[in-house]
Amino acid sequence: MVERRMMRWVMEVAVKTMAEHVTIAPKLSKNTISTSSKAFSFASANASGNASANASTIALASTFVNTMAGARGATVNATSTTPGISFGSEKGTTSKAIPTGKLQDTKPARPDWLPARLPPRTKQTSSCQNGPSAFCLVGNIRTLPYTMGSIERFAIANSLDVYMVLQRGQKRGSSWLTYSADFYGSAAEDSIIRKLQQLRSLRNDSGGVQLREIIEVKDGTCNEYRRNFQPRQKVLRDADCKEHSSNSQIRWLRTCFDRVLASGVKYGRIVRGRPDVALFRDIRLSSYPCGKLYVPYKNEPAPVGGDWFFFLDFTLLQSWWASVEAASKAKFQQWPFPDFYMFATAANTLKYVHLPAVIVRSPNVVECCRLSQDRGREHSEGASLDQECRQLLQKGAFSKRWPSFDFRQAKSNSEPQLRFSASGNLMFTLPQSTASKTWGLSEQFCAC
Repeated sequence: MVERRMMRWVMEVAVKTMAEHVTIAPKLSKNTISTSSKAFSFASANASGNASANASTIALASTFVNTMAGARGATVNATSTTPGISFGSEKGTTSKAIPTGKLQDTKPARPDWLPARLPPRTKQTSSCQNGPSAFCLVGNIRTLPYTMGSIERFAIANSLDVYMVLQRGQKRGSSWLTYSADFYGSAAEDSIIRKLQQLRSLRNDSGGVQLREIIEVKDGTCNEYRRNFQPRQKVLRDADCKEHSSNSQIRWLRTCFDRVLASGVKYGRIVRGRPDVALFRDIRLSSYPCGKLYVPYKNEPAPVGGDWFFFLDFTLLQSWWASVEAASKAKFQQWPFPDFYMFATAANTLKYVHLPAVIVRSPNVVECCRLSQDRGREHSEGASLDQECRQLLQKGAFSKRWPSFDFRQAKSNSEPQLRFSASGNLMFTLPQSTASKTWGLSEQFCAC
């Protein structure tokens, strides 16, 4: 029994020694390797033999252990070039000296197929300037045939996924206006929506604007909202709905923002625009620092801002929108309008800017003058945008229909009628059914 235990111990030492020094084998002579291998094989095959056989087995196993240990010492002497201990290594690596007295690293050498050094694991940081962004285009269709060209350029240049919530029908616009926005008829709107749906189906196969979703709103009432849209909300579950235009803007923005959040895409930024807003100069979102809600100036004190076009970090959307919903629920009348309260809770992140985004009521009625209504804040920049907008308007830049929209246009109800005044100055006025105000050439076709 004692001999058998002794034999097993010797074999365990032999196995361990061979495992530790498997890289030494190439250093041994062929005869040494052959003798040692036979010794180990014989020891393994006779582990349960008689006492005399076990004695021979122990002797052969000891020979194997001593041979490998001797080989190790020979290898150390052969590879040491500096004081201390150095281990030979596999092909493609270099020897490394280890000072005497320190623990030796017995980890196996790196395989030849591994790179010399693995790239460091870096922590991925989130930024509003990384990846694509989302563009929520929300409102009545109105002059979309004339603004879509600039919307497409903006979306492609900034890698935007476009989500549309388009309301059909004639809506005059803000109640204080002395004119109404264009309406091209139901047949034209049918054609517009049909074409957009066709383009959406091709969004992965074309280099054009990426239309992610197109949501059609027929009458925009609370009844329609509660029946067709509120049950589909997945992230923004507020159901507040009141039958006035201020709340209408909130619930349809909610609908679009919810679809963006429910997409599962981690966007960099989210942009809000309107179908009747044109961009007459390039806007590069990446040039604006992260962490801010960028809003156009208005002719009212802060925190009132232009709600027709703004953008913010995607990571800020839910917390900011929760504050907007809370403020909206407390408002039971149309006044105050959303632009008077929706930016109030964003004081720490609110950033007023001049943006080349202008409301187009018709191809010849464009609200350029809003761009300089900034209460003197960075006024030179606003005035410059105002003048550029007017010059483009006089050149007919806002009357170019998007080529993809081919429809028969109904007669506009807001086209200005040109005439000469008694002094010989060219004047224009809107139809009496919608307006009674006249403008001189110095404010040609700019209505505010």
